[in-house]
Amino acid sequence: MTRRAEDKEFFHQRYKDQQALVKERLELGYRRRGYKELSGHQVGPVREEGLRSETLKSKAGELFVAAVPRKQDLRSNWGKGSLERLHQKLFSLDEPYVEGNRKFLGFLRIDTDRIWASVEECCLFYRLLAHDGQIACEPHFLVGLKLDDGRFIRPHAIWMLPKGAAIWNEPGKEGWRRGPVDLFHSVYFGLCHALLEAGADAGAPAASQQVKCPLSPEWHTVCPQDVRFPDLSEHAEYLELNHNREVLLRRAAGVQTGMGIVGSNEIFNFCQKKAYEILNGWHYSADAQFKFDYQNKTFGLIVDRLHTELEGALVNGAARSKRNDAAHASLIIAKVAEYAVSHWNPNILQQSKKNRGVLMHVVEGQKTLKERQVTAAQYSAQKNAERTLNSIENAINSLSDKGIGVTKANLARESGISRPTINKYWSELTLKFGLDKI
Repeated sequence: MTRRAEDKEFFHQRYKDQQALVKERLELGYRRRGYKELSGHQVGPVREEGLRSETLKSKAGELFVAAVPRKQDLRSNWGKGSLERLHQKLFSLDEPYVEGNRKFLGFLRIDTDRIWASVEECCLFYRLLAHDGQIACEPHFLVGLKLDDGRFIRPHAIWMLPKGAAIWNEPGKEGWRRGPVDLFHSVYFGLCHALLEAGADAGAPAASQQVKCPLSPEWHTVCPQDVRFPDLSEHAEYLELNHNREVLLRRAAGVQTGMGIVGSNEIFNFCQKKAYEILNGWHYSADAQFKFDYQNKTFGLIVDRLHTELEGALVNGAARSKRNDAAHASLIIAKVAEYAVSHWNPNILQQSKKNRGVLMHVVEGQKTLKERQVTAAQYSAQKNAERTLNSIENAINSLSDKGIGVTKANLARESGISRPTINKYWSELTLKFGLDKI
């Protein structure tokens, strides 16, 4: 038999074997024997009839299947670290972690660290947020590990974008526009801000599309709602936008550790300063391990090493908070280490973006630094408020000229200003423009 004939027979046999496995999966359902580690817990055997995409009977499930790549490009695995291609979509969607289409972003996923007492408690949290208008709607999926005692472990919250509304994410391609991708990031961080009490991890990459697969039998998946599918613009109407990762990480540290913003900021500031000192030190000393890991983009190894260094520095540091226990400090260190490694850039080590002296005319005559800081902050806040009101008033005039009703939703859409900010000024605008009569 020739080599070509042997190859042909090999691939033919492999195809037959794959088809036999697919047939068995469809007829017998999902079967996993023995114990495995998942989300930090040992989980026992799993058995589930049929396909999760069919048993959920949801539009969101259909959208999720469409939002992942074709079988030859689809990557999945049991852990976050190393995704791989199985070349079979059916089996890839059975695995706990899967990656959506990175070229066309079809869903928003928020990685949360909170452990809920029950699935019901988790669902109620999102229901109340939607009811109070802090988010556009409840997520389409909550995907996490459910323990025997009922606890719901660190679920991912997933909002599917409607059909045809996926965001094209191929920078450099002809016709590609940055605006929609920037809006995607803004909405992502807005959701992180709204979900701080749920343990939202603002340090996770916004557009990675790596998610706990809602169609995997290994997770407990619930669909809080399957009716409303907002696009990015609709999401933006309900969220506070213009958040950045560092500010959110600081707020998350205060909320999620229970230490408050002052106590957590003390540790955060110390660790952040120390983290960049350590990274710069490794860089300038040509540390062999750091150089190798950085060049090979094994940033996870750098994060782990930096985490260890920060723990030692915090133990010996004078800035350690009086209210500091190992669990709380470790959470803050993890957030700082991940953020510092992802943002450290050897090309801008000496760069400074501070613009000193621009408000000297405002603070002239004031003697103490504290007085000057307070006055400058009040001046900046006043100017920001004036610019915001001016933009809103221009939007009201524009809507009136177009014959469009001046509602909060229309005004947010026309001005590009968030719905919470519109709410803040609504009473003042009503008196000035008689909006209650429009």
